[in-house]
Amino acid sequence: MKSCDKVWKLALFAIIWTVWMTRNDLVFNNRQADLEQTIDLSKLRLAHWVKAKWPQIHMSWLDMIRFPNLIQIPAKKSSIRNAISWSCPDKGVLKFNVDGSVIENPGLAEIGYIIDHFGVKKMTFSKSIGIGVSSLAELLAIREAFILFSSSPWANDHAIIIESDCANVVK
Repeated sequence: MKSCDKVWKLALFAIIWTVWMTRNDLVFNNRQADLEQTIDLSKLRLAHWVKAKWPQIHMSWLDMIRFPNLIQIPAKKSSIRNAISWSCPDKGVLKFNVDGSVIENPGLAEIGYIIDHFGVKKMTFSKSIGIGVSSLAELLAIREAFILFSSSPWANDHAIIIESDCANVVK
């Protein structure tokens, strides 16, 4: 949708709202209708709504009222995530890919992980952890990975990498 289309779509709602408010003044407050005032209020309301929706617009109120067709809405920032691909761990490194899963949130939760060494799957694991939220499930999966690694013979001669897809836990 082009910038001017967004403004004119918003203008339609500003006009409808202003006409509705004017109508209420006529019916409930016995005021007289003034076409020029209704038009000016629609323009003012549009300028106000544009400033509220897009505060980064650096156009004066007066210019927005006089020239609504010149309002330039900034382009929306892309919310595309960077793709992260899995990479094989180096020799002498164990990689735990952990995950927590919850049905609803909170709800029944499970955790699991895959242990990988130099591209060879060493072990997979999963278990139920009862009722919880997704961040708790992910955190418990990381904890299990640390416990398993530290009590295994691998801890003596391997490094560890733990990968998680939960930004709240990894921070």
